[in-house]
Amino acid sequence: MKKYFFSLLLSALAAALPHRLIGQCTSCVGSDPNNPLEVALDQFCELTLVGSFLLTDETSCEGQKELVLQTLSGIEIYSALDVALVDLSSYINDTLRVIMQDVSTGESCTSYLNIKDQLAPTLECVNRTIDCLADTSATFLGFPSVGDECATPLVFSYLDSITDFPCENQLAGIITRTWTVSDASGNESSCEQFIQLNRRTLTETNINFPSDITIGCEDDPDDLSLTGKPVLNNLEIDSRGICDIEVIYEDVIVATNNPPGLTVTRTWTITNNCDQTTLIGTQTILTRDMEAPSILCPNDTVFGTNTGMCGADILPPTPILTDNCDPMVFYEVETPVGIGPGTLFFPVGMSQLTYIAVD
Repeated sequence: MKKYFFSLLLSALAAALPHRLIGQCTSCVGSDPNNPLEVALDQFCELTLVGSFLLTDETSCEGQKELVLQTLSGIEIYSALDVALVDLSSYINDTLRVIMQDVSTGESCTSYLNIKDQLAPTLECVNRTIDCLADTSATFLGFPSVGDECATPLVFSYLDSITDFPCENQLAGIITRTWTVSDASGNESSCEQFIQLNRRTLTETNINFPSDITIGCEDDPDDLSLTGKPVLNNLEIDSRGICDIEVIYEDVIVATNNPPGLTVTRTWTITNNCDQTTLIGTQTILTRDMEAPSILCPNDTVFGTNTGMCGADILPPTPILTDNCDPMVFYEVETPVGIGPGTLFFPVGMSQLTYIAVD
């Protein structure tokens, strides 16, 4: 009877105690490092780790849990109790290890997590209205605003579709700019920006022709970045078709001898192809030699004296002369005994010669 009673007592105690499995906190999901759990970061590049979610059976391990997040090499990134909110922007596409330990029992298990950024960046395009001659580059008009703090680094690109309106329309045209932004994880977003181009008219007051200019003889008068172009309301006219404004020039070139160079008389003609308004302006471009020639003096030289004399008749050595414009460069030599070039009589001793080049 005692034996039977003891057996019943054990059974009753077992039934009264909470159900507890051996190793109940020792089984985590994603426990295979070769097959880690793929987890996605939020828009702030943060991950919320909840200890109970890492268990294969969260009901079997209900106590407080310590979470330790590490790299695979064992460097600790973060630790917390039960819940951890971690910035993992530096670990995108890396595999990390989470060790979860039950505080009361010391039982633990390990999960392996592959960190992903799966959120595309959010974009906002701002429409613009500008002059049809204005700079339409993204550098001038700006880029879309991005609302995803995790989406770095970003790559911006765009494609333009241009609609050219007829002359009776107040707008010269519209550029539809389709922006695409991609992040390092390959997530992409796009938005459309509409750039309205205002049409322009020609008047005597809103056109400025380039000023007269003098340039170097080695400069090209046809280099308009140097000699200038007409501007409309301070915007350079470049004959883009969408503005229906055409600008051309014709040159009359005369060579001059005194001073040597060219005189270029440039006649500019600007035409509004919608209302046939035409404005004409004249610009004078002079090419001149504005640089002195360069000179390389001869090396120091030793001469012997004339027979029976304390000096010598010497023709000073010729220097090397170059000039950017004039092939004819002259020189003279200043010496203690006279001006060369030409043979001069030098006494025994050292004499200093000064060479002067003139174009």
